[in-house]
Amino acid sequence: MIPFISWCPLNKLQEITTFPDFFGNRKKLAIRLQEAEEAVEAVNAKCSSLDKTKHRLQTEIEDLTIDLERANSAAIAFDKKQRNFDKTISDWKQKFEETQAELEASQKEARSLSTELFKLKNAYEESLDHLETLKRENKNLQ
Repeated sequence: MIPFISWCPLNKLQEITTFPDFFGNRKKLAIRLQEAEEAVEAVNAKCSSLDKTKHRLQTEIEDLTIDLERANSAAIAFDKKQRNFDKTISDWKQKFEETQAELEASQKEARSLSTELFKLKNAYEESLDHLETLKRENKNLQ
């Protein structure tokens, strides 16, 4: 008679010998499945959290974009006001320089007229002195 082990194919023998481990593997697989499901739930929760964060950040970006547009509009308006102010300053500076030139010309003319007045005054005084001298001489001659 052939022993049982000798006539069974090798793979059948392995199945028979590992059959009790089947239930142990089943428990291990159930545990791994539960762990995988928990991991999936954790990943889904993380995805949900990330979606909420993404939505919040998109809202913040939209708000910041609106603020940026307002700031750009304000900067453009300020730049326009600044250019107008610079133009006004330039106009007043030009007027000041023109007035300064007129003042210098007037002062130069005043100095010239003052010198001429001084000369005329001296000539007048000399003429008066000369007239007095002539009157005395005329009186003496009479």
